[in-house]
Amino acid sequence: MTKDEKKIEKKRIRSIKKDALIAILTFVKENTDNTNLIDAVTLLTPGQHVQRTNSLAIVADILIEQGSINEMDLFTNYRLGRSEMRKIMRGLIRKVAPESRIWIKFDPETGVYELIAEGADAPEGWTGYMPITIQDMEIE
Repeated sequence: MTKDEKKIEKKRIRSIKKDALIAILTFVKENTDNTNLIDAVTLLTPGQHVQRTNSLAIVADILIEQGSINEMDLFTNYRLGRSEMRKIMRGLIRKVAPESRIWIKFDPETGVYELIAEGADAPEGWTGYMPITIQDMEIE
């Protein structure tokens, strides 16, 4: 087999695997309401590794349900580290509708992300990320 033929064969196999994983994801989504299972299968699907929108939703759901989460749990279950969480925390304030904002505090000593408040207004004494405003208008 030549080098070009090997490349073509690898692409063909990758395409077959991708189609199979997408079929599995579709089947799981249609036949269960278990969000943990859906998230796990989504992580297996090529090109859908915890993307920004998925990770925003995952973190938001966890924090609303539990109130806090340890960074080690986030990393082991979702492969989200501190740098990804900084982006997510910023996104949960700046990239969502004002009424859907989630204000999160991180304690580097304990490694715990804690839900401080929900809604358009920043909590009392908030020093973290803020929505961008120019001339009293918010910018996305």
